[in-house]
Amino acid sequence: MATTKINLILNLNQKFYERIKESFTWRKASNMNFFRFQISDFRFQISDFRFQISLKPATKLNQKKSVSGFTMIELLCVIIIVGSLTASAIPQLLDFRNGIEHLSTTVVSRRNHGGTNYDIPVIKGGLWTVEPRSGGSYTLIFTFLRTITNAGTATLIEGSPAIIGALSIGPNPNQITVPISGVSSRQRLHIKLDGPINTAGVTINNIEARLKVLVGDLNGNGIVDAGDVQTVQQNTRSAITQLNFLSDINSSGVIDGNDVSAAQTNVGTVLIN
Repeated sequence: MATTKINLILNLNQKFYERIKESFTWRKASNMNFFRFQISDFRFQISDFRFQISLKPATKLNQKKSVSGFTMIELLCVIIIVGSLTASAIPQLLDFRNGIEHLSTTVVSRRNHGGTNYDIPVIKGGLWTVEPRSGGSYTLIFTFLRTITNAGTATLIEGSPAIIGALSIGPNPNQITVPISGVSSRQRLHIKLDGPINTAGVTINNIEARLKVLVGDLNGNGIVDAGDVQTVQQNTRSAITQLNFLSDINSSGVIDGNDVSAAQTNVGTVLIN
């Protein structure tokens, strides 16, 4: 009997992974003709009595690069499809594939610091990520499994009067850039991306990113305090690296007294819930 093997590599922010790993379940009914994949609030179901699906759960779990305390998780899953796919089953399988495309999307808030880009991974799954850098303009980079042929549209669900600029494919072929301007400190930004199309013909919808902008809140605890000021002071005049780039609050490419002043000015400022 013919079999098809599908390898799925999911790139997840560690905090998001820790939040949803208990609900990461692969379930198959006793008749071997039904299976459900469920992770957080994403749920897909395939059932057809003309083919069977058996699943090996995660066979590999790697921690990837650490970015200022953020660790990405690479999760490899293997699906074995046994038998032939009937016409009635294909739409269900496509729905499942579309869900995987959605789940595998990652988002970062990117800033250029003196000629080098530094990213803050944006946590998915309804959680908020703190962006402590100043300037009023931010760039979100959405990364997908496959090359993108249509960037789709972005909607500002929360965050007025911020403005979303023109979307573009890039900087890599599997990425979409979403520029946002007119942002002030203590502002919440909730953006939803719909309609990107990849080279497999999959349209991906409802990809959400949530940022809370609080200038100077380097440790992301929701308040700018003496600890944040001390961190900037300790990094003053140091070369910018993946470990200290948040101390370059104004993204000038140099950690200096201006960054210390930015943190001191905002001491006591609290995030909007």
